[in-house]
Amino acid sequence: EDPRDTQVYHRGYCQIKVFCDKGAERKTRDEERRAAKRKMSATNRKKLDEIYHPVTERSEFYTMADLSKPP
Repeated sequence: EDPRDTQVYHRGYCQIKVFCDKGAERKTRDEERRAAKRKMSATNRKKLDEIYHPVTERSEFYTMADLSKPP
């Protein structure tokens, strides 16, 4: 039996940090410092909040609406 032929009941996804070298960590830190110095308007802050997830202890899986397309 081919697993691709079975009916899908649930599908989820999760974004995790797998690897970050020292250069990338430094770049992220510098970008955070620049963003903190810059005064942000309410609309910009809202856009950033929509882009990034808050830090959590556990990974959160999100349900995918489309169960028919192959992953």
